[in-house]
Amino acid sequence: MGMNNRLMRPVASGLNPKTIVGLSLWLDGSDSSTITLNGANVSEWRDKSGTGAPAAAQSTAASQPAYNASGVNGRGTVDFDATESLVFGSSTASFNYLHNATGATIFVAWKPDATSNPDDSISAEQHKQLHIINWNRRLLTTAQACRETTE
Repeated sequence: MGMNNRLMRPVASGLNPKTIVGLSLWLDGSDSSTITLNGANVSEWRDKSGTGAPAAAQSTAASQPAYNASGVNGRGTVDFDATESLVFGSSTASFNYLHNATGATIFVAWKPDATSNPDDSISAEQHKQLHIINWNRRLLTTAQACRETTE
């Protein structure tokens, strides 16, 4: 069998989150079409999963994270500091991606900057809690489920 003189070239392919079975929420900071700006700040960040998950929003201008169009590797990022947040809503329906889950796999691309508060966090609560915490520039994740009871 003879050798073929053709060059073998790898085909670039990236992860397409929509191929993940059970995908519940996909927030993509590099897709500016899913982000509504209030000046240079993010007032709304829409889900790309196709499940109809509610947008993350912040109506208080002073609490809105900044949008950086070329934040990491030339791609857009949503930049939070200790006083900024986006909220999904307070109803259980707003948190279906956590409430209806029996398990979860979470991918977060996150880079604390040199001035990050030692306890910055990304969190979701409402009986099932997820916390992704920057603790002294180390990533710590915790998850728990709890239930309120009345007596």
